[in-house]
Amino acid sequence: GGVSWTLDDAGKLTVSPNGDGSWPEAVIYENGTASAIGGYPYDVKAVKSLVIEEGVTSIGSFTAKFPNLTGEVVIPSTVTYIGQEAFQNCPITKLTFAEGGTEKLCIAPGAFKSLQVKEIVFPADRPEIHIHCWAMCDNTTLESVIFPANITTFSKWTHVEYCGMDYVDDGGSSILARAK
Repeated sequence: GGVSWTLDDAGKLTVSPNGDGSWPEAVIYENGTASAIGGYPYDVKAVKSLVIEEGVTSIGSFTAKFPNLTGEVVIPSTVTYIGQEAFQNCPITKLTFAEGGTEKLCIAPGAFKSLQVKEIVFPADRPEIHIHCWAMCDNTTLESVIFPANITTFSKWTHVEYCGMDYVDDGGSSILARAK
């Protein structure tokens, strides 16, 4: 009960806060293995545009993987967490974070993995931004990314460590690994 969804006939999905505003994870972890959860109240292939309203506080892992999502997506200033591979493989052209956030922002591993995005604009007014490993890896169409001074960490180790996943230490954070 953290968000509600409305999908119109044109394919615009609107995610609205409901309760605490958290968009729940779309994955279950069992013994270190992730399994996707089905049963969305909408057809992910029908989503062509996305509006995330102010008041949504988190975007869970594997939740916004819409193969036909195009145009710009704006992350509201109230979002403080974006989960693993939340937007993986989305063909959006621009990803923008709204200004006005008063809380720190944490971006999990692979949150924007394999996007077909050209531009990412991070907010300059957050007190802290933590970007974890592989957050933007495999973005072969990425032309521009703006990293403001409030980015506190580029981390190669993440919250998934305690799920039993074992990463090879490559000696770096690999935030933009294999990006253009």
